[in-house]
Amino acid sequence: MINQKKECKIIYDLLPNYIDNLTSNETNEYIHDHLKTCPKCSNILKDIREKFDLEKIDTSSEIKVLKKVKRRIRLYIMLTIVFMITIFSIGIYINNNYSFYRNEHGKLLVKSYNPKITVSNLKHVIIKAKKEKTGTKDGYIYITQILTINEKNKCTNMRYIEDGYTNAKLEDLYNNFKDNDSLEIHTNVEIKDEKLYYNSNSYNGKNKDDIIAEMNTYYDVIEYISEI
Repeated sequence: MINQKKECKIIYDLLPNYIDNLTSNETNEYIHDHLKTCPKCSNILKDIREKFDLEKIDTSSEIKVLKKVKRRIRLYIMLTIVFMITIFSIGIYINNNYSFYRNEHGKLLVKSYNPKITVSNLKHVIIKAKKEKTGTKDGYIYITQILTINEKNKCTNMRYIEDGYTNAKLEDLYNNFKDNDSLEIHTNVEIKDEKLYYNSNSYNGKNKDDIIAEMNTYYDVIEYISEI
């Protein structure tokens, strides 16, 4: 027959499995019979159960905290995705409708590719004309003037494209425009495809109609004047 001390040790070893419902019916009966006559093991069982219940509470609290953290993480991920999609969509919209560029004065401006979108009140007048001149291939210089006009109908810039000069005359004009005396009036001077390009600020601030009237008297032939 097992003595009391050994039986208590056996019961003690069985109690964790007993609490987890892992012991057989016969073992449960054995444990119940022992607990009826052994206050010490009964108290141990009580303590283990109390500790087990506390662990369950702690585990439950941890699970709740983890669930909250997971919900927040999911929310942050969703908000990040929405933010990235929004930025991406704005980028596509801007890329498809606008472009940024610097004008001849280095000022950053926006160009719209969408005719329904108004980016600026500026408009342009194109004057195509010719004038008899020396140093040209056929006796005439063919000129395209692009006037930038603001909302007050005033010129803010004039871009010239001159075609028809001989190569020697072209180089001579280019060098004259690039010297210090000309830089106050002529800027962005370049030769491209045997044409002379430059900006002129001599008409800045003048009324569009007055400029057109002056061009009509200056040039020998006005091929057309178009406003866009």
